[in-house]
Amino acid sequence: MKFKSYIFTKEKKNCTGCGACACICSHMALTMQEDEEGFYYPFLNREKCVHCGLCDVICPVMSNSHQANEYLNEKSYLVTSKSPEYGLNSATIGLCTWIGQWYILHGGYVFGVVLDEEDWKAKYVCVHDLVTLEKTRNSKYLQSNASETYGEVKKMLLAKEQVLYIGTPCQIAGLKSFLRKSYENLLTIDIICHGVFSSKLMPLEVAYWENKFQGRLSNFRFRSKRIYPWSLGGVVNFDITDSEGRKKHVERHAKASPTYRSFAYSGDGKNYNIRESCYDCPFRDKGRYGDLTVGDAWGHAARYKRLFNINNRKNGISSLLCNTGKGKKIVDLLSDEFILTPVLASETSRGEQMAENLKAAGIDVKCTGRATRAHSQFIAHSSKVTNDYYNWLKKKNEEFGG
Repeated sequence: MKFKSYIFTKEKKNCTGCGACACICSHMALTMQEDEEGFYYPFLNREKCVHCGLCDVICPVMSNSHQANEYLNEKSYLVTSKSPEYGLNSATIGLCTWIGQWYILHGGYVFGVVLDEEDWKAKYVCVHDLVTLEKTRNSKYLQSNASETYGEVKKMLLAKEQVLYIGTPCQIAGLKSFLRKSYENLLTIDIICHGVFSSKLMPLEVAYWENKFQGRLSNFRFRSKRIYPWSLGGVVNFDITDSEGRKKHVERHAKASPTYRSFAYSGDGKNYNIRESCYDCPFRDKGRYGDLTVGDAWGHAARYKRLFNINNRKNGISSLLCNTGKGKKIVDLLSDEFILTPVLASETSRGEQMAENLKAAGIDVKCTGRATRAHSQFIAHSSKVTNDYYNWLKKKNEEFGG
């Protein structure tokens, strides 16, 4: 039997790191480990492997085991908030947080991601209280290891618990591949994804800012609307505590961040530090994997000028796709807190398309070594942010009363 998955071919473009293969292996022949760049891949213990081929069958990249949705009455919306204060700590308007709160208040459990500041890794947590749920707010663009949660999710589903699972499309596909059947008590949300960068970059990013501001960094976030409006995109923000214990809050646009700039704000339309499989993601097609799809409503301002008024451009607008009947039941609850504007499904998916085909542009998509030894290149790239840019940003911010 000829196996096709990354485990046997070592073709990194064919592995998203979802971890379904490692979870399904009853012989424990597979473990998810970080490679030299810090991305998760399955590592094979050949002494334990019995060559049953289940890992190939379960791989959502190589098979149809991920159960893409086939909801014929797919609905799509652009969503704004009735109370901007609610989404102040969220990347956009707090849709996922609101749904998570609803689940917890009704006795359910939420699986989401937090940024652990002990080792600066993105980690999945199972949440059953509103205080911990707050820690899952805001975007985390580095890769998390979702496979650690799949077994726990299945146990909860078999125990008839209500479960909400939030992740990237490949993580949702991995979970559904592992479960191998649908569960009425599981709701999944896939996030419109730009790609993920390595967790090895995060400590270097922190060190860069600590050196710049001469203090200890805490409470790092990738998005904020406190100073710059949502429409200007990413804003790294954090607290700095100096040697005398004095704390101050810092906010800088993403173009000033070495890692963030190379991730999404390079200025040349290219993404320099994401996982190899993200450059040609197999999970960004029209068929979605979550019951709901949530993301930023980029690319719609020209068509929906009235909706993209100055207040909404400051506070945020989300794209929401309802992909299943289960998703529709939740959408019907959202009108208490949000304003939903129906749009064509093809319009809300437009913003998820990845950037240019880097190979066609002559860029080597194999980012070997970049996560560990080329952070200085990211810093040099970031230093191209000129005074003219900052003046432009300041002027844009004044338009929003900032």
